[in-house]
Amino acid sequence: MRECRKPLHVHCEVNLLLELLKSQNNSTESLKYIGISRRCCFLCFHFLKLMRFENKGTHGKVYP
Repeated sequence: MRECRKPLHVHCEVNLLLELLKSQNNSTESLKYIGISRRCCFLCFHFLKLMRFENKGTHGKVYP
């Protein structure tokens, strides 16, 4: 039986962080800020904070 899955949606700031981590071989010592045009959702903000990255802030909304 074949499973039907929806594609995983990840917000752009998290995608950017993941690509940076891949390209830098997990060495992001010189990078401390993710520049984005809008404030992050609640979950992305706290994920970036957990990874020790600063950003523009959060608007406090939670999205699925």
